[in-house]
Amino acid sequence: GKKKIGGDFASTDPLVLDQYVVVAAYEKQESSEISLHVGQVVDIIEKNESGWWFVSTADEQGWVPATCLEAQDGTQDEFSVPPDEEEKYSVSYPYAARDQDEISLEKGAVVEVIQKNLEGWWKIRYQGQEGWAPASYLKKVSGELLAQKP
Repeated sequence: GKKKIGGDFASTDPLVLDQYVVVAAYEKQESSEISLHVGQVVDIIEKNESGWWFVSTADEQGWVPATCLEAQDGTQDEFSVPPDEEEKYSVSYPYAARDQDEISLEKGAVVEVIQKNLEGWWKIRYQGQEGWAPASYLKKVSGELLAQKP
């Protein structure tokens, strides 16, 4: 949708969706997801703090990892969700850090989430270090798992 020009109601118009550009290709893993290719522009329908966003392309809609997307104007939503208490998450896929402020993760590792933001990057503590990791690689650990101390 084109943004209306010269109307006070443009900012509150629910039909104006945020547009983001795909910066990393993504191959869909499940039927509710869609594949992305670099340079594609998508409309954001829902931002979920899990790190998965529901987006619309010219021909389909579905969930994608927010870490594959960047705002067209280059700004990031620094919307941090402070966890009520530090939450423990386990790592679903290995991740190799690409930046100095990121943390490399091994599959099966348990990390503490300190801060969440809607861009799909969460600040975590792991082995005494703090850094950012993609939320889509983490899944919440249930209480029983933590109780099983060796």
